[in-house]
Amino acid sequence: SNWDPRYVPQYLGGTLKPDDSHMVEVKDGETIKDVDIRLARFEGVTVSGRIEGVTANPRGSGYVVTLTSETIGNTYQNTYQTYGAEPAFAIRHVPPGTYKLRYGRGNPRPGDLFALLNVEVADRDVRDLVVTPHVVQPVDLEGQVVVREGGPPGPWMVYLRPPSGLGVTAHMNEDGSFVAQGLLPEHYSVQTTLNTRALQGKTAASGYVV
Repeated sequence: SNWDPRYVPQYLGGTLKPDDSHMVEVKDGETIKDVDIRLARFEGVTVSGRIEGVTANPRGSGYVVTLTSETIGNTYQNTYQTYGAEPAFAIRHVPPGTYKLRYGRGNPRPGDLFALLNVEVADRDVRDLVVTPHVVQPVDLEGQVVVREGGPPGPWMVYLRPPSGLGVTAHMNEDGSFVAQGLLPEHYSVQTTLNTRALQGKTAASGYVV
């Protein structure tokens, strides 16, 4: 409960992101010792700005802005949050990295106010950011599944999975095209899955979409 937030998740070698120069190779039957990770405090910088076009929080519970770093896939780490009664924010002790700055609830609903910005943090404060929320409206996503070796894609299903909550399933047409309906603002992992009866000798595929 008294953890110092300046000690952030780190990789071997004292880096905040994977570094190939510190790869650890383990051979069959081999024991590797002394692979020590020494945590260092990152004083970080301040990320600040204002929320534009919002005169009152729609739920009357203050303005919440979250800054989250994204790692491989849809796994998240290093989440910073600020809360206030005024439409302004200042998040301190943020280490270098690429972040998503978010205004709005974790699982937005139609009619909610929501905003998402890309923020690059280096060794200086990031100030005067302007966050302009918009009203959440469902959208449709069209796509197509193509088999690398050619030929018809087969009886696939496409599933869009958000970091939390329920996902959306889209059924494919014979040409591999599909439409995922009613998507709300979020990061989704896109997975294609065969019917169990047609799964033999096939491989599922995955990707990511925003």
